[in-house]
Amino acid sequence: MGMALRGHRYKLSPTGEQRRQLARWAGCCRYVFNTALAHRQATYVSTGKGISYAALCKQLTAWKKVLPWLKKPPAMLLQQAIRDLDDAFTNFFAKRARYPRFRSRHHWQPSLRIPQDKTTLRVERLSRSVGRLNLPKLGWIRFRWSRIPEGSIRSATLSRDACGDWFVSLLCATEVQDVVETTEVDPEHFRGIDLGITRPVTTDDGLNHNIPTPTKGDRRHAAKLARAVSRKQKGSANRAKAQHRLNRFHRQWRNRRTDAHHKLSNTLIAENQGIAVEDLKIPNMTRRAKRKRVRQKSGLNRSILHQSWGSFLAMLAWKGRAAGVIVERVSARYTSQTCSVCGVIDVASRPTQASFVCTACGHADNADVNAAKNIRAAGLSSIKACGVHVRPCPLRRARQRTMKQVPTGNQRALPLGM
Repeated sequence: MGMALRGHRYKLSPTGEQRRQLARWAGCCRYVFNTALAHRQATYVSTGKGISYAALCKQLTAWKKVLPWLKKPPAMLLQQAIRDLDDAFTNFFAKRARYPRFRSRHHWQPSLRIPQDKTTLRVERLSRSVGRLNLPKLGWIRFRWSRIPEGSIRSATLSRDACGDWFVSLLCATEVQDVVETTEVDPEHFRGIDLGITRPVTTDDGLNHNIPTPTKGDRRHAAKLARAVSRKQKGSANRAKAQHRLNRFHRQWRNRRTDAHHKLSNTLIAENQGIAVEDLKIPNMTRRAKRKRVRQKSGLNRSILHQSWGSFLAMLAWKGRAAGVIVERVSARYTSQTCSVCGVIDVASRPTQASFVCTACGHADNADVNAAKNIRAAGLSSIKACGVHVRPCPLRRARQRTMKQVPTGNQRALPLGM
């Protein structure tokens, strides 16, 4: 028996007064974060040492005496802002993040965290699709009830997106029973996944799963909305309206992509015992070209970022941990140039982007399917060498699918009979 943390995100429906109150709280948290950062820098310059979280909390008490408006938000909000600064410096010294920067009023998206203190947070369900959350000094605030928060609530994080809508993320702790029955990985329930541009997600069984990305018309419409923003006077209401329209367009596509990631990751986790994926260095792959072919490299970077490979791989990882499915990352080196039958590596075996013809044994296959088979073989060998045990074979059988040829050369997985 163990404890697992899981977040549940809901869209809030605050009143006008609650929106203004949340905006004021966000301003107070931003001021405390920036002031604490400046105070920490000044302390280091004068003494050569840093300052702890407890010492900054004592300074917060002194700042409240000078600035009475800092007393209006809950004290825990301001303390959590200082905690965020302390965590940012911890990540910086561990070389996991860059040096903390001051939060700008124009570019910072507000994020307010309220920890649970037995009676601090209360959640009630009013109807089938409406719930409400009780927050300190704010009262009851309604939200869209899309799922049941399982477990005990540890904290609530209030955030505002670029469109001005507020959301709440409830961090819940649930008891997870340890898997009593484990077994070795069955090769029939182990999949290899290859990520690409033309074929977004390809598995070793020959299926291609599509991820929606903006078309040329969508990109043209986004450029039109961006030009409308640039033509408006800075600080005007019309510029704010144009920026809101552009943000809504980007959010729609982000929601479509996230929905596709969730559906595909749920299918892969439910139907398999293990999954092998490429260990891609996405920041290096999307690095800007310096001299030659800058325009072509920017288009490639745009295509990679639109598919959001990092988000999809992260979903597979945490869903696999929760379901007892191993997600193994293997090196992507030479996976597209290696024959999955004889193992010969030759760059000439891939005459085109979509085809693979081995120069040694003559094996012909789709290039992405061949790479997925190599990834699957590398993942299986790594798991067997480590002796990893996973859950038994899933009760849900893999759905029968077939491939349909698309005139453009791309392939898409469709249900049998369509």
